[in-house]
Amino acid sequence: MSEGGATALPAEVRELGQMYLAPIEGVNARVAELDQKMRCAAKAADMARRAQTMPGVGPITALALERLAPDLATFRRGRG
Repeated sequence: MSEGGATALPAEVRELGQMYLAPIEGVNARVAELDQKMRCAAKAADMARRAQTMPGVGPITALALERLAPDLATFRRGRG
C-alpha cells in the first residue's frame, strides 16, 4: 500500500473489482431483507414458532416445515 491507504493497483483493476462487488452488495442487501421478512413470518406462524424450539431449527427451516410437511393429523399415531 502506498501513502494514504491507496493501493498500487491500476485504476482499471480497481474499477473492474468494483464492477464485481456492486452486484454482490445488492444481493447481500436483498438477502438481509428477505431474512428479516422470514424471521417475522416465522414469529407469526404458530407451527413455525414451535418448530424453532427444536435444536438446529431456525426460521427458514421452520417455515419450510410448515409449508411442505403434511398435517400431523394425517398420521394415525407416532409409533409403528
